[in-house]
Amino acid sequence: NGEADAMSLDGGYAYIAGQCGLVPVMAENYDSSDCGRLGQGELNLAITLEGYYAVAVVKASNRDITWENLKGKKSCHTAVDRTAGWNIPMGLLYSRTKSCKFDEYFSQGCAPGYEKNSTLCDLCMGPNKCAPNNREGYFGYTGAFRCLVEKGDVAFVKHQTVFQNTEGRNPDAWAKDLQLKDFELLCPDGSRKPVTQYASCYLAQAPNHVVVSRREKAARVSMVLLNQQTAFGSNADCSTTFCLFSSDTKDLLFRDDTKCLFKLPDGITWEKYLGEGYVQAVGNMRKCSTSRE
Repeated sequence: NGEADAMSLDGGYAYIAGQCGLVPVMAENYDSSDCGRLGQGELNLAITLEGYYAVAVVKASNRDITWENLKGKKSCHTAVDRTAGWNIPMGLLYSRTKSCKFDEYFSQGCAPGYEKNSTLCDLCMGPNKCAPNNREGYFGYTGAFRCLVEKGDVAFVKHQTVFQNTEGRNPDAWAKDLQLKDFELLCPDGSRKPVTQYASCYLAQAPNHVVVSRREKAARVSMVLLNQQTAFGSNADCSTTFCLFSSDTKDLLFRDDTKCLFKLPDGITWEKYLGEGYVQAVGNMRKCSTSRE
């Protein structure tokens, strides 16, 4: 509607944005060493297309759970239609079961954005229970991980989530005493591995979050964000000034672990940015869409 000029989205939401005519402009990057290679066009695209890992996390003490026996377990998701928390794991389950009845596959769960009277909203909490926004206490990466800690059997998140919420990195009461060794990853081959071995135990690689805009505003948005990044990027003193990549609220403007933004090639389509395989997978999952406003 033109009420905003730009927003940063994960791959699942970027797919929907593309269907609505929005275009990718800038990509988040999570490796500070890559920021030193900041260039233009295809170099930036090649780096950002490496993406991040979508993983399935369980408690190390819950020894009986594997990827093969998740049926009947309690699941925690970032939100319906999001990449690591929904599209990738549910797409893999759909390819196995050929059923969209995910609320019958898991006994209970929290999947913000699912039908509110469903078992996949049973574990949710907050003033807007099961809403796909920050008013739901278990929304997003950190929310899904908290859901695992407090109520669930498995959480579907990005590979960085466990690191960001253990070993004292998250001072919140529910997380401050958690240790990395308390959690493990489920591998698609049925094995389990420590969370440090995510590169050999993941569900799929996901495209980095991306800033989208209306096509006629793309150049202006890119220029403004590059200028803001220079002034308020990773080198800013967050104790005395505004910081682009840090906020009291988790992942407010961008993912909190964003190190820099990369300008994407002019005219790039959302299909090229997300990649053919991911676009096809999300398209299949949209057949199962149960998102509700």
